[in-house]
Amino acid sequence: MPWPVLEELVHLLDSSGDLVDELRDLSPEATALPVTLNTWSHDDRRFEVNHFHYGDAESWCYELYEVDPATTENNYIDVRVPDALPESGPFVPMPAEHVTLTMHGRWTLPWPVFRRFLDAIRAAGDIVESTREKPTPVDRP
Repeated sequence: MPWPVLEELVHLLDSSGDLVDELRDLSPEATALPVTLNTWSHDDRRFEVNHFHYGDAESWCYELYEVDPATTENNYIDVRVPDALPESGPFVPMPAEHVTLTMHGRWTLPWPVFRRFLDAIRAAGDIVESTREKPTPVDRP
């Protein structure tokens, strides 16, 4: 799913009034994704978030999956941000219309976990709107 379509869907769901208004923590501490693996909990479930440069796809990848020892299935979602200048040095994110969300396998993901995942990706600064100016590199630790 292209990122702009995903954002429209999330906006529609948020504005529908069908979801209970949740207090989302959008502070830098809550949305920061250090380079190491992140573990999130929701109810009795545990999720892991990872982000890395995916060289084969020439993109920055954000991955979310549930840690469930009871299953051997490979269920996860990923968001890929293509590199505008893959041969030229630091990562330069392509505009949002090139970013995609892909769902792998079959599983149920709690809405607050999914929203936190999207908030963390947005806070990382890799989602950029279209511009006629040349994109700028993103510093990575």
